[in-house]
Amino acid sequence: MRQRAAHVYLTIVAVVVCYACSPSRDPPESNDSDRSDSLSTAATSDRGAARSGTDYVLEIATELYRGGEFDSVHVLLKPALGRARAQHDSVSEARILTVLGLTARLEGDLAAARELGQTALDLKLEIGLESELSRSYNALGLVAWDEARRDDALELFDKTLEYATDSSKERTKAVVSINRGLIYQDLAEFDEARAALEQGRDLGESVGDFRLVGAAVSNLAGLQVWTGDPGTAITTLQRAIHYFDSLDIAPYKINALGQLGTAYAALGEISSAIVVLDSAIGLARELGMRMEQASNIEVLAEVHRLAGNHTRALSLYGQAEELNEEMGLIEQTGADQRSRAEIYAAVGDSTLALEFARRALATHESVEARWEELSDHVLLADLEHRAGNRDASRAHMAAAKRLAVDCDARTAWTDVVLAEARIADRDERPRDVLAVLRGATADLSAGGYDTEWESEVLRARAYSALGQGDSAVAAASRAVAAVERVRSGAGSGMLRATYASMRSEAYEAHVLTSLDLGDVEAAFDAADRSRGRSLLEWIVAREAGDGEATVRNSNVRETERLLQLVGMLTTQLREEESYPPGERDTELLEDLRSRLAEARSDYEAVSARLDESGTVELALLGDVAKGAGHIRDCLAPDEALLLFFVAADEVVKFVATRSGIDAFRSPVDRDVLA
Repeated sequence: MRQRAAHVYLTIVAVVVCYACSPSRDPPESNDSDRSDSLSTAATSDRGAARSGTDYVLEIATELYRGGEFDSVHVLLKPALGRARAQHDSVSEARILTVLGLTARLEGDLAAARELGQTALDLKLEIGLESELSRSYNALGLVAWDEARRDDALELFDKTLEYATDSSKERTKAVVSINRGLIYQDLAEFDEARAALEQGRDLGESVGDFRLVGAAVSNLAGLQVWTGDPGTAITTLQRAIHYFDSLDIAPYKINALGQLGTAYAALGEISSAIVVLDSAIGLARELGMRMEQASNIEVLAEVHRLAGNHTRALSLYGQAEELNEEMGLIEQTGADQRSRAEIYAAVGDSTLALEFARRALATHESVEARWEELSDHVLLADLEHRAGNRDASRAHMAAAKRLAVDCDARTAWTDVVLAEARIADRDERPRDVLAVLRGATADLSAGGYDTEWESEVLRARAYSALGQGDSAVAAASRAVAAVERVRSGAGSGMLRATYASMRSEAYEAHVLTSLDLGDVEAAFDAADRSRGRSLLEWIVAREAGDGEATVRNSNVRETERLLQLVGMLTTQLREEESYPPGERDTELLEDLRSRLAEARSDYEAVSARLDESGTVELALLGDVAKGAGHIRDCLAPDEALLLFFVAADEVVKFVATRSGIDAFRSPVDRDVLA
């Protein structure tokens, strides 16, 4: 069975075919009698009365399920299940098992959900309960989707539609359309996802089922977040949340809150994102929806991590780790441990970084999660090297290479190559750095921009160490360009600056290599860019007037959309490559690679049009043309601008006036300065 190799949070509202919505409840009499030949007529009559009572219990349980009152569902249905089995009432037993399976899914117990759902389906097939098959296929399709078995899920949703009764056909079409839309969104097939969700919304309206309409609208808003339009999505999601409140369907509200938090984070509105995600977590905890709770906690942890609040991020990852372990989601438990290791490494606590990285590896080895093991070995190779444990570092690198060969995936090789080059750079072996990177140039440049920047930084350092100044500056410039391609889609100025600070090595390389060549203005530009282009944004705002600095023309919006698409396709490609070679969808892999190359090409073309336009919006995207010279022109004759840039081993002070820019370098270690 294919499991998610890495937990990528995507807040979504899946929909089920509910019992209370179906007027058809009675099974074919002949099929029921096949299992009850030995029963008397009186006993059969008693069973009919029992089924009538069970129907009422099921209707109540379904409403409780919709409202997220899962404990009450268990209280009602477990005794009912016992009675049904004692009376050999297979019809009631199958229906009860279906609802219990759906409940287990929302509680985060996918193994139980799959087992209960499959048992219910087998029972329905055995007794010929065709009117109930649609519900079972839909329930199993949702579980398959949760487990990233997307092909299986699509087949099961087809079965859902095939066995829908005439009276529920249109509503079932709406359900299936919405659920297909979620899978298309998983696959980054955004046009298909939007079409399917819109169809589900329209069908929901036509049958008067406004729960379905709400689910479709909420997911369409989530799609807007993913495709680079979080501002529009926020208004829609706020309305959806009020709507779900009025219908008292808490599970839908939790998903909408999660989407809203993601939208706020995409816009850089960190405080709003934190408030909304806290609400989603609290409601999920109250209802016992552990999977939603863990997912929202992980998103909140990333928001705090992005904002630089490492202490809070560590605490949240610890909570998510505990929840995932309770649910038996071992791979995700290890991923949370690795995230904690990465944060400890970022704040300089090598002891705890190593402890959690080793714990992550042991966790993933326990379930033979090879792809996750590869990432753990890569991290440990780097951490052990930093700690001076060279033999351990080499052992982990060798293990990572073996796993990369087994995985036979481009994304696996890029992780290994970057780690190997990083270690060679730390050992001051510049020729080895260049040799390692040269062998993986095509792979590194074919993926997302977020790996490209680091390879160029490592090249810049190597060229600089070898005295090849021009090549060093060119590589550093490419590194900054790769960082800014991603940063330009990061939303607010604060988020752009935060992202840039997390990738400060690119700017440091550009500043120092430019200074080494005597190009002070280029170094000044790079130093400004490291702050999220704050000086230029201030100047553009001063020139353009209130509100105009954030004007986004169609080309700017298109760059954001394409960057979002590049990121989504890169993530999806990595996830698909995480499966063992024999389990991969080769057609999907080729399609993802082709679409990624096309998206990158389109992005470069739109960026070129922006470069030619010379509009003020370019300043927001890191325009080189409006650089140091433009800033000097904006200074009065009696003004001087001071700009400080802190590198690893020195501080550079720039003094800009209308007549020129001077730079002064002081050998002050960053840690000493801090």
